[in-house]
Amino acid sequence: VSELDRRQLGLSPALLEEKCMEAHTLQEVFELLADELFAQWQRADMSGEPHAVSEVDAVDWRMIAWRQTALHCVEEYLEANGKTNHEILKALDAFNELWPESASEHEAPAEPPILALAHLMIKDEGFFNEALEDAEVSNDDLDLTFSAQVEVSADIAGSLKQVSLSSGEDLVGQVFKVLMQELRRKWRKPRDCGVHTLVSKLHDEPPS
Repeated sequence: VSELDRRQLGLSPALLEEKCMEAHTLQEVFELLADELFAQWQRADMSGEPHAVSEVDAVDWRMIAWRQTALHCVEEYLEANGKTNHEILKALDAFNELWPESASEHEAPAEPPILALAHLMIKDEGFFNEALEDAEVSNDDLDLTFSAQVEVSADIAGSLKQVSLSSGEDLVGQVFKVLMQELRRKWRKPRDCGVHTLVSKLHDEPPS
C-alpha cells in the first residue's frame, strides 16, 4: 500500500457517490467535497487551504437553482407540446441569451436585464428568510416555518401548462411572472397571518 493510499487522498468515484447520497442539493454536494478536500489537504501536511474551498463559497448557488429549475420546466414544456427540434433549440437559445448563467457570458458591458432582475428577486428572498429567522415565528403555516425557496414553491411547470407559448422571450416572461407572484405571495403571508414582528421587518412589497 502506497503512502498516498494510507493517507486516503483523492476524490474517488465511490467517495463522490457517498457525498451525493449525503447531500440534498447540488450546493451541499460541492460543499461536502470542499470539506473533504480541506481534510485531505491537512492530512497531506499542506499549508493554507485548497483554492477550491473559496471558489465553492463564491458560487451563486441560489441563482443556479432558480435558473436550472426554470430551464428544466421550459424544456419539459417545449417537448410536451410537440415542438420540433429546431423550435426547441431556437427557444432555448433565446432563453440563454436573455438569462445567461453569468454576466460574463454576455457581450454587453451592463448586466442583462433579466439576470439583474433575478439577482434582485433572490436578494429579496434572502432578506425574507433572514427576517423570518430573526423573528423566531411560532406559526403552523409552512410559509412561516421553512425558509423560502421561491423556485420550488412557484408552480412554474403548472403555469406553463395554462398558456400557449413558443418563443423563448415569452417563456422567460411567463417564468418571471410566476416567480414574482410567488415572491409577493410569500411577502404577504406574515400580514395575512397577523405576524406583526415579521411585518414590521418587511416592506409592503418586495423591493424588486
